[in-house]
Amino acid sequence: MLLYDGLLEFPAELVHLAVIAFFIVVRLLSMLFNADMFSPFENLFCSIFMGGMMDALKRVTERTEDGGPAAAAAGTKNSPSAKPKDE
Repeated sequence: MLLYDGLLEFPAELVHLAVIAFFIVVRLLSMLFNADMFSPFENLFCSIFMGGMMDALKRVTERTEDGGPAAAAAGTKNSPSAKPKDE
């Protein structure tokens, strides 16, 4: 059996070995160095496809005159939480 007959000619056994070797290397890296090499891809995927980017854009573009949630998160002077407590 050949992978992509005509484009790339690799025996199925070699492809299988390469996939298994990749998974073993990833597992060893995560165990030895406490590193997760998929986290950048996971963060990007979640922000694009699971609404994280849209939520961030909403928070940035949401502005109210009375210092609503967007102003309170930014810590502006109009927000009630930014006022000193001794007033």
